[in-house]
Amino acid sequence: MYLLIKCLLSCGVAAGLGEAWNIADVTKGSTIVIFGLGTVGFSVAQGAKLRGASRIIGVDNNTRKCENAKSFRVREVVDPNSYKEPITQHTNSEDSLWQLVL
Repeated sequence: MYLLIKCLLSCGVAAGLGEAWNIADVTKGSTIVIFGLGTVGFSVAQGAKLRGASRIIGVDNNTRKCENAKSFRVREVVDPNSYKEPITQHTNSEDSLWQLVL
């Protein structure tokens, strides 16, 4: 059982760090949005922070994962289930985050 858990974690960490480092090519001062705060999502956050991202936003509908996000360098979290209307109804249209996401 422990070997299975280690394999899953190591796979997720490698995939997440590789995403931030190689695929997304996060640069210093970047703002990134991560959809899904599981092993891969948290590893993307770690990689983005190592690359110098200044703003890391996580999106997940699992409240437990949203609560754990801050320990993985995700400083802003959005839980789409906490809104009854589309999220765009609750944001300023000039907000660069939402221009990036939408």
